[in-house]
Amino acid sequence: MIGKLVLRYLAFRPVRSAVFVGAYAAGVSVMLALLSIGEVMVEQARDEQWIGGGEVTVLPAGVDLETLRLGGAVFYGLEQARFLAREVLGGPRLAGAVSAVAPWIDDRAIYLRARGQSEAVAVRASGMVPSAARALDALAELRSGTWEDSDLDRRWLSPTRFELYSEIDRFHRPPARLQGDTTWAEWHYFNLLWPDEARWLYLSYILAGDVSGARGDGGGGAGGVVLARYRTPDGGDRTYADSVGPQQVRYSLNTPDLSLGPHTVRLIDNPARYRMRARLPATDGGPPLEIDLEMRPGAHRYFPPTELAAADSFVSGYVVPALRAEVRGRVCVGDRCQDAAAAVGYHDHNWGTWGGVLWDWGVVHAGDLDVLYGGVHGSASEATQQRSVRFLVYSVDSLGVSAALQMAELRYSGRRLEWVAGDSVGVPERLAWSATRGADSLAAEIAIEQSSLSRLTLSGDHAVYLAQMQGTVRLTGELGGRSISAQGPGFLETFVNRAR
Repeated sequence: MIGKLVLRYLAFRPVRSAVFVGAYAAGVSVMLALLSIGEVMVEQARDEQWIGGGEVTVLPAGVDLETLRLGGAVFYGLEQARFLAREVLGGPRLAGAVSAVAPWIDDRAIYLRARGQSEAVAVRASGMVPSAARALDALAELRSGTWEDSDLDRRWLSPTRFELYSEIDRFHRPPARLQGDTTWAEWHYFNLLWPDEARWLYLSYILAGDVSGARGDGGGGAGGVVLARYRTPDGGDRTYADSVGPQQVRYSLNTPDLSLGPHTVRLIDNPARYRMRARLPATDGGPPLEIDLEMRPGAHRYFPPTELAAADSFVSGYVVPALRAEVRGRVCVGDRCQDAAAAVGYHDHNWGTWGGVLWDWGVVHAGDLDVLYGGVHGSASEATQQRSVRFLVYSVDSLGVSAALQMAELRYSGRRLEWVAGDSVGVPERLAWSATRGADSLAAEIAIEQSSLSRLTLSGDHAVYLAQMQGTVRLTGELGGRSISAQGPGFLETFVNRAR
């Protein structure tokens, strides 16, 4: 009976019936889709492989959420995780958009052995900073007791300035595969530029040689050298140096502190600052150079520790604790002293195997921007023939890191001849480079005004010269939607050959 009524109605009102059937079918389809989505959301919410609580999840490059859900990212680590949490996601630049940042280690396999037992038990473990996870409303369920931040948790996310520089600027031991390698070297490097841009100082505290036999904070079989190049407005350019033996070397694996005989670098707290002292004889027999300086790094103006290991026999590590720093103290040549209070300071730290390794490097101070660029060459021929390598351009301002860009090459041009110990050496007069990433771009044009040359002998008696140069830099481009047009002083280094 019902079937006959339906058929008669369809015949009587065919259009209306078709509309009703279509609407009913559409409603059923929408309901099925919503139920399916809801089922997936419930399934994901119950899935122990998902990390929850935040609106953005940062993963290693090449790992997507599905890979993470299936456990495929268990052996991946996030490079520079501390720097990303402190300065990028949790830094002042995104303070208005990011309310909380929580580091997370998820579902790692570890092995536990009970005291007195010989067999280890495989378990899965996750880690987090309790206060950060609580801010994301994602703290793990506690079965008993309390779970609050430890001092290590606090230092991971928000160290004091003293703790930060101690962490990133400490000294290193060579990896096991390089134990006994006499090409291992590690050094603190500082430079100062006075406001007239005609007076500047390069200062290096270098630990070099085999440190594998070191005990405690000693240098093992490694000796030390302190080098300084001091340029004065009258055109004077003098070199100062002093060497010490292994018994006079003391360095720390936990702080930047270094003693090379009477010459010292110390990290001091409240406020965090570096104290450098040295008394160095002139290599030409002139009056000695005496240095007593304090350098206070600018907030958020640092480049995190980075280490390259291109082969089993090659390591190159680098960190810049101070892309720009306030300086106090004085520099004296004999009894003639110069106050350093008005100078702009810079500090970096290098470590690794440096046999035959060369580089291009520079730092620019232009307005509120500090721009670092550099690249390491794997061989002398690669550097002196100026072949293309991967160069990084890194920019900071008062809010911290503003861009990390890549450029293809450095373009040196022009040449002026300088004489060093009877050799005629060609020094570039100009440098230009450009770098991009996404919508960000930066270009530099550098007029090189002054230079200092140091001879370096490589294998096979092949000699090149380290050119340490100073000049005026013009920066243009766009960073984060902000148009860049600024000019300022820059320091740069490259290697050049003897003129032919």
